[in-house]
Amino acid sequence: MKAAIQRRWPDAKRKALALVLLDVRFGDDEQFGFTLLRALREDSRFGDDLPIVMLTSEDDAKRALAGELNANGFLPKHDADKQALWSRSELDLRVLKYGLIPDDRDDSLLAATHTSRLLGHSLPLLKVLRAARFYALDPRGSRILYGETGTGKTEIGRLHHCYTSRKGPYIHWFADPATKDIAKGELFGGWKGAFTGADNHQAGKIEKAHGGTFFLDEIANLPRDVQMAIPANSRPG
Repeated sequence: MKAAIQRRWPDAKRKALALVLLDVRFGDDEQFGFTLLRALREDSRFGDDLPIVMLTSEDDAKRALAGELNANGFLPKHDADKQALWSRSELDLRVLKYGLIPDDRDDSLLAATHTSRLLGHSLPLLKVLRAARFYALDPRGSRILYGETGTGKTEIGRLHHCYTSRKGPYIHWFADPATKDIAKGELFGGWKGAFTGADNHQAGKIEKAHGGTFFLDEIANLPRDVQMAIPANSRPG
């Protein structure tokens, strides 16, 4: 079986694969899907990089085995006579969540978020895009982006924001070491009368990002006391 799979796998089309949807059962063979899943994971050409979603019943044993073999996700398998095998939205969600797909945002979304499309089809880039979409599905909490200067962290942050359900704006602020003395005011704002010349309430960057995403660039440049004050002033919501 494994040799047959390897002979017939289209190497030339590997780059075009966003996701493999694999049924557990094929004909009378109730282990076919597991055999194919195991073969793909053991094949050095694919390994864990190839996203595979299993079409399974609610059988806990089958789901557990698929999980042990590193299936990325599942689609529920229903009785075809009673209801649809899956809904388009369920499939779309798993492709979005696990698929190795390029930046496919439409022009209207790009314009609305004042951003540009991220071009490229290399595996490392597609994995970064997948991670940005994956974590955007749960908009709660904070994320940390690591990368050298100029690698596109700000744009990845914008892409992540695009795929969340947040309605607020995307606010980017660079922690310039030269302005660390005014960082508190920039981030947290100030109330009227809090200091000389404060005639009105001044909203900080964090407050302006309420309901959206605040991207703090180079947090390590900030004084430690300012870093420690950020969690208390940036609750999810």
